[in-house]
Amino acid sequence: MVSTPKAPTAPDPQQTASAQTATNLATAQANAAMNNVNQVTPYGNLTYSQTGQNFIADPNGQQYWVDGSGQYHSSLPTHSVTVPGSAGTQSSVVHYDKNGQPIYSTTGATAASTQQQAYTPDGWTSTKGYYVPTYTATQTLSPQQQQILDQTQAANLNLGKLANEQSAKMADYLNTPLDLSSANVEKYINDNWQGQFNNQWDRDSASLDQKLADQGIKIGSEAYTNAMRDFSTNKQAASDQYTGDMYNNALSAILTQRNQPINEIGALLSGSQVTQPTYAGNTSSSQIPTVDYAGLVNQNYQDQVGIYNQQVAKSNAAMGGLFGLGSSLLGGWAMGM
Repeated sequence: MVSTPKAPTAPDPQQTASAQTATNLATAQANAAMNNVNQVTPYGNLTYSQTGQNFIADPNGQQYWVDGSGQYHSSLPTHSVTVPGSAGTQSSVVHYDKNGQPIYSTTGATAASTQQQAYTPDGWTSTKGYYVPTYTATQTLSPQQQQILDQTQAANLNLGKLANEQSAKMADYLNTPLDLSSANVEKYINDNWQGQFNNQWDRDSASLDQKLADQGIKIGSEAYTNAMRDFSTNKQAASDQYTGDMYNNALSAILTQRNQPINEIGALLSGSQVTQPTYAGNTSSSQIPTVDYAGLVNQNYQDQVGIYNQQVAKSNAAMGGLFGLGSSLLGGWAMGM
């Protein structure tokens, strides 16, 4: 007889997807663990440690149960259950009673027993998914670097406190109007620079008098009058230029004085900034390629289908040969009749 080939069973998509996801997760976890390389330097160390795990829901994942507090469990709890014993079963006839009725022997009688059975407590729900590990990178400093950090942080804290104390005084300071009137600006010029200008021109005037005297030019002469007139004209022009420049300088100086306390507080605050830690990157980037599990399953199925088709073709050919042989035999038998 020619056997009929059996068609291969198509892979279950859900099982294939679940296996592929598990493969991907395992590969990702292996890559993460390989790249979490601890580092030891003269200034400090960087170490990695697994400190927990997160649950990722996936309908193709593993079966878990969640209790009323949100905790996940990979299996259901059990409790004790009493299983009653079973009565004996009839077997062969042993003998007959006085009334001629058969008396059977019994075997297999058992006593009651206690067994552990799983159960679903109230408030528990089922879910599917995967647990993935979580890591913590811990950076520690060398003893010397730690001392520097402690001292720097203490100094920054002091600067921050000082800035806070000074800023409390700024309300009254800023509420005082800033006087930029011409009279105030001129007073500032006279108090700070006007004397220098006048002293310089007084020295120049004395030098001019001496020069004219050395040349024999007498006071009251036309030459003397012309020279003094030119000197006065130049002095006035220089005074106008100097006053304009000093006016701008005075405004800038007054504003600088006004802003100085604010700038000092800003400088104190900038010195008390919290320094964010800088973490070193991973020293390696090893990557394990993910296995195409779904592709392998599908290819295996296609290979089995190919073999099945070949077997069907051979079976059909064999059956065709048998039918042909039968027809020949029948034809010969008919001719012989």
